[in-house]
Amino acid sequence: IDASPVAIICVAPDRRGMVWSRAAEQIFGYTAEETVGHLYELVPLEGIAEFDALFERALAGETLRDIHVERRRKDGSLVDVSFAGAPMYDRNGITRGVAYALEDVTERKKVKEKLRQLAYYDQLTGLPNRTSFYDELAEVLKVSRGSPVHSTAIVLLDLDGFKHVNDALGHSYGDGLLKDVA
Repeated sequence: IDASPVAIICVAPDRRGMVWSRAAEQIFGYTAEETVGHLYELVPLEGIAEFDALFERALAGETLRDIHVERRRKDGSLVDVSFAGAPMYDRNGITRGVAYALEDVTERKKVKEKLRQLAYYDQLTGLPNRTSFYDELAEVLKVSRGSPVHSTAIVLLDLDGFKHVNDALGHSYGDGLLKDVA
């Protein structure tokens, strides 16, 4: 368990810690001594109802996979995690807790958002780009097609002579003008 790069946490039915791996220490900042045999708070207030429901589902025998949530570190900061959870049974088949495997996906989520930003927004103005426009237009047309209530109009703006601004005053001035117009 301690050799795993994925955090392994096991929780008893009374929600006290049973197992707390080294990776869990690195992600959340709590030591095994602080969690094993104790109650600890990883779930932000707004996530408690969801956690309770997931915990009860796992205790009832369901295996949970690919759940994405925010959890709270010891220092109070939030971390995005992806986890799987499954019930743990004793030799008699009685549920004795829930085992979780958690992975910090904060950086992966940031990279994914950055890639989405690059794919759908102009880097200079921050406005949606052509790809974003076509995606949004397709959605709007799908809703308005055949509907007497929804109609669609497209407005096209053009900056006449913009090339001359860049040629005469430079690209940095042209970039500033585009930002102001945006």
